[in-house]
Amino acid sequence: MTVRVRVRRRLESDTIQIPELKDLIGKDVEIVVSETASPERQPGPMAGSVLWDDSDPSEPAVDPDEWEANR
Repeated sequence: MTVRVRVRRRLESDTIQIPELKDLIGKDVEIVVSETASPERQPGPMAGSVLWDDSDPSEPAVDPDEWEANR
């Protein structure tokens, strides 16, 4: 079973305490630390999910013949 804990906070020193990890004490874990953008510059949850959409919104999303065949 994979447990994921994501904690975002400003580091004030090189010693940190993460109470969210209490249940993982004594278990093997991987700890990854990365720098994030400042809160006012962070992209929204959908940022980068669609690079380009050239579909025609007036066209049906499914081929009508295929739709009837699967009914």
